[in-house]
Amino acid sequence: MPIIDFMRIYAALATQLAGPDIATQWHAMGITPEDAARWANIGFMPGEAKHEMAAGVTLKAAEHAENRRRAHIWRNRRRIA
Repeated sequence: MPIIDFMRIYAALATQLAGPDIATQWHAMGITPEDAARWANIGFMPGEAKHEMAAGVTLKAAEHAENRRRAHIWRNRRRIA
C-alpha cells in the first residue's frame, strides 16, 4: 500500500501516537494501518509492538492485557478516594 494511503487510514483510526513519523514507522513494519492504529491506541510505539509480535503476543492479547491493566488502575483509584 502506498504510504500516503496508509497514513490517511492510520490518521483516521489512531486516537494516540498518530503523528506522521510514527505512521511511517508502522508502514515500514508492513502491517495494515488498521492494526497499526489498534497497537497505537493501546499505547505501543512501533518498536515496542515489533518486540511483542516477535515474542508471539497477538494484538488481541495485548488489547486484553491493556484493558485489564486499566481496570485494575480504576479499581485502585476508587479505593483510595
